[in-house]
Amino acid sequence: MREASVQMPPLRELVAFGVFSCFLALSVVLGYHIVLEGGFDGTLDQNRIIPYTPLDIVAFFFISATVFVFSFAAFFALRSTGVKSKIRTPPSDTLSPLDARWVIGLAAIMFVAWIPYVLAYWPGLVFGDSLSSIRQALGAQEWSNHFPVAYTLILKGCIAITGAIGFDATAGCALYSIMQMLLMALAFGFLCRWVTVRACVNGLWGIIIAVLLGLLPHIATYSIAMWKDPLFSAAAVVASLLLMDLALSRGYVVRSRWWWMPMFAFSLLAMALLRNNGLYVVAFVSTALLVMAAASWRRDKEHNLVKATLCGFAVILVAFCITGPLYAAIGIKEAPRAESLGVPLNQMARVVATGGSMTEDDKAYMDSILPIELYPEAYRPSLTDNLKTDDSFNASALEDGFFEHWLSMLWQNPQLYFESWELQTCGFWTVNQIDTLASNENISGGLPRNLKPLGNEAGIHYENKLGSDELRVTLFPLDEWAVPAGIINWAIVYLGICLLLLKRSGWVIGLVPSLGIVMTLLVATPAYYWPRYEAACYFLVPFYIATALMLARSRQTTT
Repeated sequence: MREASVQMPPLRELVAFGVFSCFLALSVVLGYHIVLEGGFDGTLDQNRIIPYTPLDIVAFFFISATVFVFSFAAFFALRSTGVKSKIRTPPSDTLSPLDARWVIGLAAIMFVAWIPYVLAYWPGLVFGDSLSSIRQALGAQEWSNHFPVAYTLILKGCIAITGAIGFDATAGCALYSIMQMLLMALAFGFLCRWVTVRACVNGLWGIIIAVLLGLLPHIATYSIAMWKDPLFSAAAVVASLLLMDLALSRGYVVRSRWWWMPMFAFSLLAMALLRNNGLYVVAFVSTALLVMAAASWRRDKEHNLVKATLCGFAVILVAFCITGPLYAAIGIKEAPRAESLGVPLNQMARVVATGGSMTEDDKAYMDSILPIELYPEAYRPSLTDNLKTDDSFNASALEDGFFEHWLSMLWQNPQLYFESWELQTCGFWTVNQIDTLASNENISGGLPRNLKPLGNEAGIHYENKLGSDELRVTLFPLDEWAVPAGIINWAIVYLGICLLLLKRSGWVIGLVPSLGIVMTLLVATPAYYWPRYEAACYFLVPFYIATALMLARSRQTTT
């Protein structure tokens, strides 16, 4: 009797999971050596990298092998699901309607669940950034795109509406919070309904997800947080769902759903205008669409994917015209260049602060940014803001020759540059960095003024309309632990690899907004960790799970 032969996995699978395992193992080894005793504002002595030892090499190979075994085993189980059942899914060129009544009903669950939060922290959670936008809206501060003008205009509109009926700016902020709650609830209602319909699960799961999103404090507090990030993230959620529908229908949704194109354009435009890295994320999405359209040119007879691609690039053009020539024409200042140079600026500062190698020309350039003798005190390994806000910081020096000197100092100090990058971005790629794993101050880290006003509050009056501070702290806390961003980000990468290997490469387009957000953080994050910077990835966790389930079921119908 012949023994059954064991078939070796395809080389592409071994290579893909081998590379994934090595990078994840490397992140674990690096994360083990990162110490952040001083938090965001830690000094060189507090936030540091402890020395490596030969044991790290052993750990790297052991962790790589372990990750490979488990990641490949999970993939093998996913790939083999077809032998267990035959679940029918709709044809690829049709999509079941989501039913607006369901979307609105699910949104209502979350909106109602969030009402106690806005009452407990009336008129919404106000931060230093919020007050800058409020002052601009009130005409008390010069307009600048440092705090996105689109966000400030929304605030100004809310304050104008309440002012027209005799109420003050506090009521305007409350109106903004309620409007933000409503928009986020609708986006999440769309998400909950999308998950149940597309993944072919019982509608009860949509209700369960809606209840969870309504009750979890680290989600509910976003709904009343007067940052630009919640609305930006809600737009990213909608864009991700629309992109996945585009892939599932092979472009057919562009023609079959009249609302798809305007909703897609609006979500991209909101992303581009509501956060300064949004334009880069939209550019990443549009480029991915271009690749997808080119690959499907022969199959896409009506060129629906081309239309979606053109929509993306049209949004980029419109956003560029608005934030560039239009803002300049009406006297709105551009966002400071230092805002987009956080990581490279800190790398150069680390070289100076630690006595690294520099040419005389490099040294003179760094001295023009900040007096050389001030770097050891001003430099913070895990935060750029301390450097940029120093009284002696000369932002104009960044306008000429920055990258030439950055490259020159990189050539001389590659290790210092890498260490600087680690210490400033580690929260978004480590899965074992202790301070990141334990972080639970997503809201209080922003110093909400509701609990401790610091002076000029632009006429905003804070109140706990529930009446009881104990009730607020017990039932509606500001902060709550959430899954660290690094774990979510590695899971996104893993899901993308599975999609590619199981011949669902088109579905990766649904992950592109998430990947774009993470990539911009890895090159330009202001601080080593703050979940609000990638809130969209937290909001999209049900979408990632649904995509994995859809992938399994698509295997079951094709096996």
